[in-house]
Amino acid sequence: PAELKYLPVEAWNQRSRVMAAYVRAARYPNAYLHVNAPAIPKKPGEKEPLKQRILAVFSAVYRIEAGAWSRILMPWFIPKLHPMLYGGIPKRDSSDATWEAQSDIEQALLTDDPIILATLDYYKYQDSFDFNWVRNFLTFLRFPPAFIEVTFHLYTNMKKTMKIAGALSEPYGAYNGIGQGDAASTFPVLAHASGQFYMLNHHVP
Repeated sequence: PAELKYLPVEAWNQRSRVMAAYVRAARYPNAYLHVNAPAIPKKPGEKEPLKQRILAVFSAVYRIEAGAWSRILMPWFIPKLHPMLYGGIPKRDSSDATWEAQSDIEQALLTDDPIILATLDYYKYQDSFDFNWVRNFLTFLRFPPAFIEVTFHLYTNMKKTMKIAGALSEPYGAYNGIGQGDAASTFPVLAHASGQFYMLNHHVP
């Protein structure tokens, strides 16, 4: 929200004391645990339940603090990723990959070299991430324990309210599925995709 941008620096200095307290406790405040989950049709007019994109709308203060975690961790994290991975990475937008693909195809046509271009859409990708698996995965990748534990607490205690066609559901919990729209979920998604890129390079040098 725009009003948060007008808070003085002193307000954020005070807020940092709250952040330090919940990091020590390895849990986010209860106010962060309620998440709105609007269902957006993947195609106009689509009504099938499994063809809806479920977004995660977190509290405004959480989004700012998760963004701060992201800005701190990204410079350490990005060099570990596959260099040809695009999307969700600063200065490597997914749209840039389309230009790379077009250039490769044109080069192949000019030199009469064989080329294969494959596009892959994961089925319910972010919905498939198990919370315990993500916790262990981030630990394996040597993410800061404080970040891992508060994120694990958030997802294992989260209550979502789904909104479909203007109607709200009862709050419900989940055992898997990381939020589309949550800065913290970017890390396991990119790391997993990067691992698959390296696997393909290993099998198809």
